[in-house]
Amino acid sequence: MQETENVSKVWFITGAGRGMGVDIAKAALAARHKVVATGRNTDKVAEALGKSAGRFREAQEQVTRALALDPNSPFGLYIQGHLFEHNHRLEAAVMQFRKAVNSSGRTPKYLFTLADAYSQAGRKGNARKILAELQQQSKTQYVSPDYLRRLSDELGK
Repeated sequence: MQETENVSKVWFITGAGRGMGVDIAKAALAARHKVVATGRNTDKVAEALGKSAGRFREAQEQVTRALALDPNSPFGLYIQGHLFEHNHRLEAAVMQFRKAVNSSGRTPKYLFTLADAYSQAGRKGNARKILAELQQQSKTQYVSPDYLRRLSDELGK
């Protein structure tokens, strides 16, 4: 039997700027695991996680390794997009979020993130198209009302 006491796990945590996301990230770090943490406001993530935050090079390496194993992993693409977004590389972020959308079967979470990135990049027309798609999806499947509200507010509708 393989001993696992010294094995370090890698945690990909979204929403690490507040609430349960912070608690999970801190617990994983305390257990000496590697954490790739992101959130809507990366400054809040850095504030919440203190000196452990800001290790983006290591996070990028971990995501790159994960994507080498599965280049179409929607979650890996999503995390990589957030890392690009944090480094103000919005077009690179948009590209990764678009790949996540396509490889996920157009899942609402990834659509929302892509629309938000389009909006940040000044591509409001693209963001509005995705908002319309999410509104249409909401007629046949669950789409978080928060996604619809936040995009509507952001786009001025």
